[in-house]
Amino acid sequence: VVCWIQRPSRPHPSMCRGTTYNARHAAQQTQQYQPSRAGDRVLRAQPSSREKERQRLTALLLSFLRRHHQHVPGMSQEVIRRQSPQENQRIALAFLKQFATSPLKSHLDAAHLSEFRRTKELVHEAMAHLDRNSAEELALGAVLDGVREFSEILGSPDHQHMSDVDRTSDVVRRAISWLDERGRFEKIEGFLSNTTASTQLRIKRLMLEIRRTLKEERRGA
Repeated sequence: VVCWIQRPSRPHPSMCRGTTYNARHAAQQTQQYQPSRAGDRVLRAQPSSREKERQRLTALLLSFLRRHHQHVPGMSQEVIRRQSPQENQRIALAFLKQFATSPLKSHLDAAHLSEFRRTKELVHEAMAHLDRNSAEELALGAVLDGVREFSEILGSPDHQHMSDVDRTSDVVRRAISWLDERGRFEKIEGFLSNTTASTQLRIKRLMLEIRRTLKEERRGA
């Protein structure tokens, strides 16, 4: 994906390249009666939100490992099947640490994400660096999410006739122009020109700045 970033009249470098809680209360809140096969009513406890997030995290890391095991030393589909979920998760996290770059950490701190969302962003950044197809899919996904959220700013009837690359470039230009008009582009210009960050991450940072700007404008209105 090649997206040229620029202000309205000058070129810009390419973008491409332990919450505590009352356990007894939580259990009471998550219990419900469900009929058994025999027709009896059986009391079953549903997993807590914390447990659900832990399960989602395990599934996320296992999915990444299965898809990109060829990049992880000593890993194969057979090894993944043989190992425990805990061991697979440990190996995945150890491998992903190399992608926890300064730009990613800066974005995560600015976005105030949960542990699961932070890990998901780390996985996406790793995928964008490991696989070209994943990089293009993630960049386009970030663009489409931005257009859906900020349709009045970034939407265009011409997008349906554009290629994915042209649409990405057009949306990026619109976003930068909108921020530049409000004096907000300089704040993230250095981030966007940092080629150690993937295209998808830089697009997400661009969208985050639009979100923050709109929030401040509405607060001041």
